[in-house]
Amino acid sequence: MKKKNLIIILFHIFGWLCFFFLPVLFIQPGGSFSDFLAARFSQTPLINFTFLILFFYFNAFYLLPKLYFNRKKIQYFLFISFIALLFYFLLTIINVRKSQLIEGNVDPLVRTSTYKLRQVRPFLLFIISWVISTIIHYAVRLRNTENKLIEFEKEKIKAELAFLNAQINPHFLFNTLNNIYALSISDSKKSSRAILQLSKIIRYITTEMYSEMVTLEKELNCIEDFVALQRLRLSKDTVKLNFEINGDRFNKKIAPLLLVTFIENAFKHGISNERQSPIEIIITIKNDRLELYLQNKIYERTKEIDYLGIGISNTQKRLVHLYNDQFSLKISTSNDLFTVQLNLPI
Repeated sequence: MKKKNLIIILFHIFGWLCFFFLPVLFIQPGGSFSDFLAARFSQTPLINFTFLILFFYFNAFYLLPKLYFNRKKIQYFLFISFIALLFYFLLTIINVRKSQLIEGNVDPLVRTSTYKLRQVRPFLLFIISWVISTIIHYAVRLRNTENKLIEFEKEKIKAELAFLNAQINPHFLFNTLNNIYALSISDSKKSSRAILQLSKIIRYITTEMYSEMVTLEKELNCIEDFVALQRLRLSKDTVKLNFEINGDRFNKKIAPLLLVTFIENAFKHGISNERQSPIEIIITIKNDRLELYLQNKIYERTKEIDYLGIGISNTQKRLVHLYNDQFSLKISTSNDLFTVQLNLPI
């Protein structure tokens, strides 16, 4: 890492040296290169050059990320215009048209160029500094975005594997099939419906988990099947489940397996065979927003369990990547209650 940083620093130094001596291209045949060097290291060019360096990094590391890429483009261009005016007044104060060498010789660039060129040249350098700093910032931003996409794909795979581990594992299948078997003895209609629900969940997970977006209808159908299967193993004496879906679920999109991760967590940690286990799951769809409200009891045996395990942790990262700042997620544990409030666009 240190070697990489050193290379970047040396690259910047080399770039600024090239930029500093760029005006040598304006020297006409017969011009004195020694006079040029003396002129470049006089007070006026050094002041201009320092200003351009400060502007370069100020634009790259502050103006672009804080204004332009933060949906404040008007403020950004107003700021650039203000800096350009500031640069103009700086040129006026130091009177670059009359800069001379220490020995009293005129700058060879002044001697061999027209008046208009002498006026325009500093602003050409200003524009070059602006354009290059913007290009470099955009290139770095693009590279960081690509790195985040790669990291996101890794986290998405982890989340998918975590969900499969949590849900489609032998323990889950064993309990569900046991419940279905018990139902088949007493009520064949319920058992056949339970088998259908289990097959639909497995089919949904294996076919839709790799999609970036799915229809909200499919996601909610999967959740309903999942909750229905969970009811088979719940004791009606201890578990008080309130499960509601309110609103229009059609013609809307959502990222797959986001909501079910939180719901699965409630069934995994919020149930006791001896004590009352209230679980409240309310999904509300209003206009183009969806809100998940989930609350379950925390018991002594589960207080030491990390509720924000790999499943929820990876889901949070997926939310940030997919919805940026358009979602809100509040997770709290108070009064022995675990509460999730999620609001996102659909």
